[in-house]
Amino acid sequence: MRHLLAALGCRAYDNVKAAGNVAGLSGAAPGSCVLEVSNITNIALAFGFTIFVLVYATAAYTGQPCGHLNPAVSLGFFIAGRVSFIRAFLYTICQVLGAAVGAALIRAIDPNAFTAIGGGANKLAEDVNYGQAWGMEAILTFSLVMMVFAATDNFHAASTAHLPVLAPLAIGMTVMLCHFVAVPIDGCSINPARSFGPALAGHHWHGHWVFWVGPYAGAIVAALVYELVFREFPPPEVTLDIETGPAKIRPGTTGDFPHISSGPEAGEAMPAQGPHG
Repeated sequence: MRHLLAALGCRAYDNVKAAGNVAGLSGAAPGSCVLEVSNITNIALAFGFTIFVLVYATAAYTGQPCGHLNPAVSLGFFIAGRVSFIRAFLYTICQVLGAAVGAALIRAIDPNAFTAIGGGANKLAEDVNYGQAWGMEAILTFSLVMMVFAATDNFHAASTAHLPVLAPLAIGMTVMLCHFVAVPIDGCSINPARSFGPALAGHHWHGHWVFWVGPYAGAIVAALVYELVFREFPPPEVTLDIETGPAKIRPGTTGDFPHISSGPEAGEAMPAQGPHG
């Protein structure tokens, strides 16, 4: 239950931060922050470092360093067999509910600013079509999910001690870079829940499907590519069992070193000893 509440609460916080950040940078003027380089930088930094903090904070509750704050990431983990369908589905429900709660809070706190910026909802720039936005969302979400898989790979974590500690930072920096690229194009989603909250609170549904189909497509491809191409598995371990007769090597040890045995197996009686001398 705690991992679901963590996903819901952090998703709500992230959407509050997102809408508040856009409102502050735009001066409550619709679209005024889209092409300002300094504003794009501030938005990207805010999103990236917020995700870094939230992933770090929720890793202990979700049991995985990715934090599960993004339906696309949860779908990728399901496709890769790292979480069950039920868990991925519940994560998604909590993420969507959290996003809706966060957007509703911003609307209640400052309805004028919320209306002026369209709730911080994702929308396409004037010279961008649906195909371009869909492709951009798919490519950027692909890069994000690939980074999440690489940063949370158990085999790499076991062989590289610092990797689990740096996973939240790597994920947050990837989110930041994605925002640098896509904010001028469609506001940068790469997270269907982040787009759903403002769309629901502000009734901005035009082209909303792009921010589900694109990230989901990128996540599915990333999960398949990582599992089939990049994922490494530890080599099988062996047991060295020296008995009466030739030495035998067999799989099955769970320790760091092979087990060497020169006497009877556990539970067997000791052979009778003859008189000495």
